[in-house]
Amino acid sequence: MEHAINARIAHLESAARSISRQIGRTEFFADMIDWHAMTIEECRLMSMQEDHLAETLAETEMELDFRYEQLCLTAH
Repeated sequence: MEHAINARIAHLESAARSISRQIGRTEFFADMIDWHAMTIEECRLMSMQEDHLAETLAETEMELDFRYEQLCLTAH
């Protein structure tokens, strides 16, 4: 069981790093966009993408916290 938890933690940590990089790239490109030249739909899609990434990262971090606790409990 501990091996499975460690594998899941490694996967989640990798996913969290990837999502964080995606958020960073999205924010970087958002800073370079001429928002006045974009359509309302394009702005909405960009905002939805940022919201989705933030929610996914929060869910990943919550599961990571749970797995860390689970690992600590199996160690005792």
